[in-house]
Amino acid sequence: MVFEVLRNGVVAPARRWPNGIVYYRISDEFEQFHKDAILTAMKCLEDVSCVRFYEAKRNVKNYVNIIPSEIGTCSAMLGYRGGEQRLQLAKERPKCFNPIIVAHELLHTLGFFHEHMASDRDDFITINWENIRPGREIFYMKLDNKTATDFGYGYDYESILHYGPMSFSDNGLPTITALDSNANIGQRDHLSPKDIGKLNAMYNCPLKVEENENQESGQTEDGGGPAEESEEGEDESEETETEEGEDEVEDESKNKIDGDDVEESEESINEINGVVKVELAKKKYIPSEINEI
Repeated sequence: MVFEVLRNGVVAPARRWPNGIVYYRISDEFEQFHKDAILTAMKCLEDVSCVRFYEAKRNVKNYVNIIPSEIGTCSAMLGYRGGEQRLQLAKERPKCFNPIIVAHELLHTLGFFHEHMASDRDDFITINWENIRPGREIFYMKLDNKTATDFGYGYDYESILHYGPMSFSDNGLPTITALDSNANIGQRDHLSPKDIGKLNAMYNCPLKVEENENQESGQTEDGGGPAEESEEGEDESEETETEEGEDEVEDESKNKIDGDDVEESEESINEINGVVKVELAKKKYIPSEINEI
């Protein structure tokens, strides 16, 4: 089972949010400063694209439920799922509420995989399999390239969806080495120009997003955004051909192991296994062979 991908974005239109509109609900279990970080991340993406986030009210059925994680993860389901889908942020982990890290998770929600999983990544980085924490190799798999495209933007060292050099290191040595010694991988300070370009390409945004766009004109009386389109006969939550991919906050340090990496749930590891390839069952789980997938 392989996802069709746009280098690091889902090809299937069914996995893109209709009309670029994402409905959301934020749990009341979050403090106001948590909510502010989430809303700041949404505005960050809105300011550079035609994607819009609206609070889901009344009878909106397809939405992202942003809730506290019970197991210390910061994770999101991949792409539009239909029905309620989760984006989880660990309240006890301050770095989960860096707005750019929240934006990282929202990009997963919008349909983007990690940059370092791109089909052409071997031209730009080396994966040091021997340094990866056992059980975390799956987060370094390479996506299928048969239907891949990069929208003309190319590989992006600077993407907020790229792991850092020390992410999930088991021994204090780099798990990823950039072939360009000047590359800044794993930054969580700003959206890169290519992050912005790919987001606009995926959602067919106009070349220029008008700053004074009147969003009010599209809202319903309850303030919940444009009326949601009918999805009769299309229950995405029952789909079995694709799997949910969940992510975790990685160690952002370039010089040391944080020692406090978020542990991925077994559920999400199994889901990512399904996303990358079932072919793993046909091969020995050896790093050099994984690198060829």
